Amino acid sequence: MLMMPMMATATSSSINEKPCLIMCFPRVWGSLYRQFVRLASDLSVQCLSRTVGRAYSSTMTTANARHPIRVVSLYTGLSPELIRAWEKRYQAVEPTRTDTGRRLYSDKDVDRLKLLKRASDNGRRISDIAGYSSQELTELISQDQPMVAAVEAVKQPDGSEVEALRASMMDAIREHNPAALDALLYRGSLQFTSPTLMEDVVAPLLRSIGEGTREGSLRISHEHMATAQIRTFLGAMRPASVEYQEAPRVIITTPSGQLHELGALMVSVTCASEGWMPIYLGPNTPADEIAVAAVASGAMAVGLSITYPADDPRLPGELRRLRRQLPDNIPIFIGGAAVRENSPLLQELHSPYLNSLHAVRDYLAELRQGIEGY
Repeated sequence: MLMMPMMATATSSSINEKPCLIMCFPRVWGSLYRQFVRLASDLSVQCLSRTVGRAYSSTMTTANARHPIRVVSLYTGLSPELIRAWEKRYQAVEPTRTDTGRRLYSDKDVDRLKLLKRASDNGRRISDIAGYSSQELTELISQDQPMVAAVEAVKQPDGSEVEALRASMMDAIREHNPAALDALLYRGSLQFTSPTLMEDVVAPLLRSIGEGTREGSLRISHEHMATAQIRTFLGAMRPASVEYQEAPRVIITTPSGQLHELGALMVSVTCASEGWMPIYLGPNTPADEIAVAAVASGAMAVGLSITYPADDPRLPGELRRLRRQLPDNIPIFIGGAAVRENSPLLQELHSPYLNSLHAVRDYLAELRQGIEGY
């Protein structure tokens, strides 16, 4: 009997607490709900901000990267092949790509490639400078400038000296004096650098001989005598192959039907002066033999001189056959007086036309920069 009031009291107390918890629960839930809404709202804003930021950044990158590789090649003076090689081997620039995989370059990419070209033209190896920032490249170019200017000053001879030497050579030719011509050629080799001798003395001399023969001021005997002496001289200027065993190799010749070889000989001498190992096959070489020599020797390129006759009907077939037989990674570069008449054929074969020995040197430098380790 005494227990009943206590039990009743306990029961009454429990009953009285439950309404308090039930009444508090909506307030707790409301607070949690409001916090959840604020958190979700913050997350949504952040996600939206990041999404918009990425879209904006992507849009800006695409907008800035607007130059295709052909345009970049024109802006920088670098061939598309060399630009791709610098990207692949040295990560010199990192262009964006369109949905179809086409490269697009920004203005900064173009400016950087210009700096890399200037530094490499000054003698710097691309493998050494590809990781430099644009600021570092600018400082390096500025640092190299006095040395480059000094070298260029040495390379540029007095124009009157060059003209006087050529005039003396023409006198020796008119007099049918091979000994005097040979002595003058030798004197020129001591007086001038090889590029200057080839470009400013020998090449203009050959043009003067050709013009004189066509105009009648020189006889065929004059031309034959001069050609024989110059051929012997150029052959002697080509170094022994053993000196260039570690150098990249290049095949130099004239295609079948092209008998004039002095241009090819000058290119061969130019290649040697630029640190290449020229493999000279002589004139009038069939396409099959050129291809075999290039593959067997591990040549990096084939250089052809086409001079006369310009309208040789066999020439297109020979050049197409050579292109088919050579691996795709061995380019053919072509020069000579007959190139202009055959320019559509060269475009078909994707063969660069090099209209001077200076252009040959620039092209060889581009090829060499694309090789790992050079």
